[in-house]
Amino acid sequence: MISDKFRYQLRKEAQKWQNEGLIEQELYQQLATRYHFENLDAISNNRFLAVIITLGFILLGLAIITFVAANWQVWSKSVKVFILLSSFIGINTTGFYLYREQSENWKSRLGQGLLLLGGLSLGANIGLMSQMFHQTGAPYKLFLFWGFGVLVMAYGLRLISLSILSIILVTIGYFSALGSSFNSYLSLEIQQMPLLVAILFIPLAYWCSSRWLFRLTLILFVVTFDSNLIRLLDLSQTFFPGLVAACASGLPPAFLWAYQDNLGFFANNLSLKFQSISRKFAVFYLGLLFYILSFNFWWGSSFKARDYSNLESVIEQNWTALIIPIIVLMVSVWWWWKLGRSQRNNHLWRIDRNSASIGIMILTTSLLVWWHYSIHTLAGLATFMFNLLLLLLAIGLIHQALKFGKRLGYWWGISLLSLQLFSRMLEYNTGLLFKAIVLFICGIGVILAGIGFENYLKQFNNSHRELSENG
Repeated sequence: MISDKFRYQLRKEAQKWQNEGLIEQELYQQLATRYHFENLDAISNNRFLAVIITLGFILLGLAIITFVAANWQVWSKSVKVFILLSSFIGINTTGFYLYREQSENWKSRLGQGLLLLGGLSLGANIGLMSQMFHQTGAPYKLFLFWGFGVLVMAYGLRLISLSILSIILVTIGYFSALGSSFNSYLSLEIQQMPLLVAILFIPLAYWCSSRWLFRLTLILFVVTFDSNLIRLLDLSQTFFPGLVAACASGLPPAFLWAYQDNLGFFANNLSLKFQSISRKFAVFYLGLLFYILSFNFWWGSSFKARDYSNLESVIEQNWTALIIPIIVLMVSVWWWWKLGRSQRNNHLWRIDRNSASIGIMILTTSLLVWWHYSIHTLAGLATFMFNLLLLLLAIGLIHQALKFGKRLGYWWGISLLSLQLFSRMLEYNTGLLFKAIVLFICGIGVILAGIGFENYLKQFNNSHRELSENG
């Protein structure tokens, strides 16, 4: 899909070429027809109008809330119920009537704003109805019910704004639940939150063709998955620390790297592919994990099993928390198997070099973490290994970026190298003079790397452009 930014720039350059006599009026009209130059001003106006409408509806919603709060104690229960239900139904009905035109005019924008306001009013309806009928509960349940209610609306309307609102509300509900049960076991719905997020929001990202929704879904999935496992590690009766720690460190990148767009309920010819986004998240996760584990203080002591006498009660309390890791492990193994079978037409299982490198790093990480928490403290060996893995990952990213001309991978690799060098200098006792020299070298290195890569990228793009024109 061609971005509006590219079309704006192309229109500007095409007008300049026409004024300079480089192209004829006929060629300019062909470009204008092909890239729809006439719609650019309308798109800009609609975006500005959308911002104004959104701001207006936020102010309108605050005014309504203030008015209701001022008169809430005066009204009877029946009046309260009528106001809540009629406002909710009226806002959503009007919004749907305006939005169903599916055009980029002011009516469609107004309808989207009303539907977003309807999603916000759903939370007020749930909270106030519960208060009136004395149905109390934990605050996180309000956000979860609210978020899943907005999710139903998002599925029915295929609206990205409602989808983003839903995932924000579910995130608030999840972290509210973590705070409310800090020293106790998590409830069943919070333990299974990673599975709920994956099942409910990933299909919606395809349905709405939204990369941002898919990115937010991956972030929430990884955060909830690791948070639940780390919380399980912190509980005093945990008897399998090595296995839990290995799952928390190895399963998310394995799942993200081997992610398959064909999820079974979608056709193979999807209009939008998300596997490249998932792989970027896997590389980012590994880089961040290696950097965190490269510090020596993580490996000073080992987390040992504390008490095996009450093993039966511990299993009974924790078995539901292991459902998600088992499912993620099975799905990851299946996807890695498909990844190897898709590389060749014969019956051999073989993966490409990049996947093999990432797989070795993931297995090494899981093995080191499991050994440290289950068998024996690794201390200096673990610090050395994770510094080595961080260095290899950074070099690999820079190599791939130079090979394919990818700016993001190059700068992530440079950032990891700089962070590693800078952190080791601060972690260990070094003199101020040495610190100054290292900082000076890092600064000069980053400047030279930036200038060199931008020049290389320009030559890389020019050579590929010439090849495409000649070929």
